[in-house]
Amino acid sequence: MTKNEAKNILARIEAELPALGQKLGLKLTPGRASYGDTVELKIEAAPILADGSAISKEAEDFKRYAMDYGLEPSDLGRTFDSNGWTFTLTGLRPGRPKFPLLARRSDGKIFKFPIERLARLMAEARQARADAENKAGVAAAKAAKAKTPPAKAPTTPAAKDTAPTTGAQLGGRSARGKGGKR
Repeated sequence: MTKNEAKNILARIEAELPALGQKLGLKLTPGRASYGDTVELKIEAAPILADGSAISKEAEDFKRYAMDYGLEPSDLGRTFDSNGWTFTLTGLRPGRPKFPLLARRSDGKIFKFPIERLARLMAEARQARADAENKAGVAAAKAAKAKTPPAKAPTTPAAKDTAPTTGAQLGGRSARGKGGKR
């Protein structure tokens, strides 16, 4: 089989995959192909979820191995900026040590990233979210405190007379150390 014949066969198969996938309720994605006397094509089949998306092998691998790479499983789907573009983290390929992370650029193109770069970006994004949550919590606490009137100290003479006020009155040592009265 010639290279052109193999390309034509593969192109026709790939053109039919979306319709077949829709009938089966699967997302069919063509993978690697090879040819010689025969044509061999690898096809990935993933179930289509209720929201219309499909889980990829790379997304499953990300969830499974994220912690091994210094990431959190919840980082899958997070966005980050790089070189003026916005990217969405879409998966992990553990067999690619130099560029194991996959991210979709805002125009739809998939890019590979080194782990060090994305782990740092994701850690910074998590820290920024935590700082924002802390800031919102502090602001809410201040607002609640501003609405609550301050507590008043007891003013009755009986309350003042019965409460012990020094270490000696409580049965402990005074602030002077060993020589204190008991």
